[in-house]
Amino acid sequence: MTTPPTESLDPVVERTRRAREALARACDHDLDKMMDLFRSMQASHPERVRRPRRSSLRAAHED
Repeated sequence: MTTPPTESLDPVVERTRRAREALARACDHDLDKMMDLFRSMQASHPERVRRPRRSSLRAAHED
């Protein structure tokens, strides 16, 4: 019978789990900071949120 993830007896497994959780928290924090930056850019320049779409080379050669 396997032990539930929260009751691991192996110290290597427990350290690995803690490291993965710390990495996930750090990545989430970085993504939150990046989204805050994008939202502030969008708020300060709403007309420049997206650049104009360029025509593709395929569309240019279909004529």
